[in-house]
Amino acid sequence: MAELNNEYRLNLGNRFIFPDFINIKSKKIIEFDGTYWHGRYIIRNSNRLRDWQRDEIIQNNGFEVLHIKEEEYRNNKEYAIKKCLEFLNV
Repeated sequence: MAELNNEYRLNLGNRFIFPDFINIKSKKIIEFDGTYWHGRYIIRNSNRLRDWQRDEIIQNNGFEVLHIKEEEYRNNKEYAIKKCLEFLNV
C-alpha cells in the first residue's frame, strides 16, 4: 500500500483500489457516491456494475464497505455522519 496525494492505494491482488476513506486497522472503507458518477441515471449503469464488482473484490479481501450517497448527505448531514461513525464504531 502506498500513499499518493494523500490517497491510499490499496493493492488487492491484481487490482488497485483508491477508497475515499479507509481504516486499515479495522479493515473498513467508506465511499462517498456522488450523484454524477454513481447516480440513478441510465447512462451510468456501467458505473453501477463496476461499483458492485469493486465492492465484491474489497469484501472478498476482508474489508467492509459503507456507501454514503451524495443525496443522503445533502438531505441529512448529521445522519450521514452518524452512520459513518457507527460503522467505524467510534
